[in-house]
Amino acid sequence: MHKLSSSILRLLAICIPLIYACGGTEGTNGSDNEVIYSGNEQINPKDKESLIDRNKKMILLEQEKIDSFIAQKNYKMEKTKTGIHYIIDETGKGEKPKNLAEVELKYTIRLLNGDYCYSSDSSGVMQIKIGQSNEPTGLQEALQQIPCGSKATIIIPSYLAYGISGDGNKIGSQASLVYNIELLKVKN
Repeated sequence: MHKLSSSILRLLAICIPLIYACGGTEGTNGSDNEVIYSGNEQINPKDKESLIDRNKKMILLEQEKIDSFIAQKNYKMEKTKTGIHYIIDETGKGEKPKNLAEVELKYTIRLLNGDYCYSSDSSGVMQIKIGQSNEPTGLQEALQQIPCGSKATIIIPSYLAYGISGDGNKIGSQASLVYNIELLKVKN
């Protein structure tokens, strides 16, 4: 019996400090301190303005690169409010896809510097359900501007494509993408 109570006391002596250490006091004092997360990192709220400024600068720099590309190619492109540029090279006679439409398209994806990434020639025709696809949101948005049967060139900024992480294969971090597409089918 003495051994049992001695073992329990040792166990309590070990567990009580661990319980207090794990429980901590963060978030329990009613503090209004805001915690900001970027990935797995905590960011000091004072740095929030700095992060916003850096993001704005990155977007402006990327937009300058896109504008330079468009000027070099002498494209007369439409621009959406979100920053996507597109030009319809051949206008089809079909309807434009709406949200949740099922579409099929041929495509080639390149970087602004002309490097080849992917195409339907090697990967097959792309099938997308707009609004419910893993394809970049920028592509899904742009497709809604293009009538079925059309051929178009679309430039998607990285923040509407694969972002800061890229696709882990041929599309790197913060890569703007140039899609040449032919919209084959639209089922609204």
